[in-house]
Amino acid sequence: MRYSNTTSLLLCGFIACALIAAVSAEMLPSSDEKSAAVHHEIPYTSGVQQATIYLQEYRFEPALTTLKAGQPARLVLINRGNTVHEFVTDALHGVVVTMKVQGTLAEMQGLSELEIPPGGKVVLRFTPEQTGEFAIACHASMPKDHFKQGMVGKLLIQ
Repeated sequence: MRYSNTTSLLLCGFIACALIAAVSAEMLPSSDEKSAAVHHEIPYTSGVQQATIYLQEYRFEPALTTLKAGQPARLVLINRGNTVHEFVTDALHGVVVTMKVQGTLAEMQGLSELEIPPGGKVVLRFTPEQTGEFAIACHASMPKDHFKQGMVGKLLIQ
């Protein structure tokens, strides 16, 4: 049960951060400041690359996702599985990421791991900066070790 306490702590921590961000947004005097300080959202324009990755037992679908560096991206992660899955990657290390979960937005500097409950959906908005091929993996262990079962993929940033 390695992830039961970790999952609870991460989800509680994220919810607390997201709620603080949402409350802080209500205190900002202008919509310009609110967008810049709390909810740095990448606008939906023709220049935004969009991709969806489904997490299920024991795979990412698609296994390869390609994005262009320097161009805003919207990455949707949906857990279609029956257990908690992780999205672990070094591709977003040091990148400003806006995360949306259940209508709540939170902005953070860098992201390396997410746990997504069954039926959960997370929307990540960011601008990839570093080119390369980055592994994505799930290291959840219940009911089997997801990584050992082959739950790996790639994020290619060109």
